[in-house]
Amino acid sequence: MAGAPIDDVVEWSETLSSWKRDALRRLAISNELTEADIDALLGMVKSSAGFKLAAGPGTVRNSVCGRA
Repeated sequence: MAGAPIDDVVEWSETLSSWKRDALRRLAISNELTEADIDALLGMVKSSAGFKLAAGPGTVRNSVCGRA
């Protein structure tokens, strides 16, 4: 018997990088990403690429956008 479609999505998501899985999880909970979600995901992307992250809330997005 075939599994439920969600089982296929879960299996597929296991092939994704951790930040993509987290983005998928966030979108499964809510249809829209908040500014906090975007900041957290951007931090995960930068971290996985080897960038050093600034401490403090909002500094990741603001440093990318040219704001301090």
